[in-house]
Amino acid sequence: MNLIGYIEKYGDLSFKEKKINKIDYLVFALLSYLDFDGIVSNNSKNKITIGYACHLFFSKYNESYFRKQGLGIRSSIKLMKKIQYTERFCNLEIYNYKYVCSRDVQFSALTIDVNDSLKVISYEGTDDLVAGWKEDFKMSYEFPVEAQKLAIKYANKTINFFDKSKYVLCGHSKGGNLSLVSGMCMNPLKKIHLEHIYSFDGPGVIFKKINSLKYKSIYNRYSHIVPNSSVFGLLFYDLKYTVIKSNQVGLLSHDAYTWMIKDDDFLYTSMKTGSKAFYKSFNEWVSKYSNKEKKYFVEQLFMVFEKCHILSISSFKEKRMEYILDVIGEFKNLDDETKGMLVEFIKMMLSDSKDMLINKVIGK
Repeated sequence: MNLIGYIEKYGDLSFKEKKINKIDYLVFALLSYLDFDGIVSNNSKNKITIGYACHLFFSKYNESYFRKQGLGIRSSIKLMKKIQYTERFCNLEIYNYKYVCSRDVQFSALTIDVNDSLKVISYEGTDDLVAGWKEDFKMSYEFPVEAQKLAIKYANKTINFFDKSKYVLCGHSKGGNLSLVSGMCMNPLKKIHLEHIYSFDGPGVIFKKINSLKYKSIYNRYSHIVPNSSVFGLLFYDLKYTVIKSNQVGLLSHDAYTWMIKDDDFLYTSMKTGSKAFYKSFNEWVSKYSNKEKKYFVEQLFMVFEKCHILSISSFKEKRMEYILDVIGEFKNLDDETKGMLVEFIKMMLSDSKDMLINKVIGK
């Protein structure tokens, strides 16, 4: 079964009747993709139940809005429709909603009270906005990027040193990376309250951070869960990851609804050869160029999207042919150095791992 099947099977059981598990943390990770502006408070004093937040959300937005959203948000909307009336989730309180979006940053987070002794901080992954994708690329040469700084600040502000509660950090996609980095870099005194970190197919960190004391300080409290043909979860470096079974391959396996579940846990397996090849090729590409060269490449690449006024994935879908012609025209104006890096990047993406990356995606 998948995530929906899990909710249908165990949704009527409270956390007292059935203790919290990894699948529940995945539910919390996906919750932060949703636009709760004006629904969930930006402080810890005014809390709202998940059930009522769902009711207000579906009153505010319609199907036309849902169809325009990216994969992560559409998946979370599907999730909300399932959990809003369940005994397990509907009465949990959420609060401290934070959303920041600008030309260079995309960040969102919220806090969930599971019980008196456990709180969860959920960080949003990359959503529909091009600004979020640009930040993912910036991780190849900059640490911490702005979203990571905001995640660290959010954790430090949310976790009260005198609070008796334990905290779990979680996130899907880039949200998983934000969970990892905020756990690594938060105030050491606040870190005493850190119970665990869950990164669901989130990127790792640049190589020099892997051997840092900050990474080692959370190593035993960190779980990195990736599908068996992962792409996003194998970006950059990590010393540990657990492989689970997806019923899709390549980019499509990033969707948490493709992950296979048995009873109250994932189905575990080994990594596919294509993913291992991609991991090797990508990190060779990252290490080949200096930070200055990678920064220049990323700035030039995303300047093309800005000049073409492409601000989101959904806007690109609406005017696909028009934008494709604009993008091709702008790519012709790139300097030879950027063109060379871009060609090499595309070759890397389509070399040993081409079957994994493009299988079914072209048709999609």
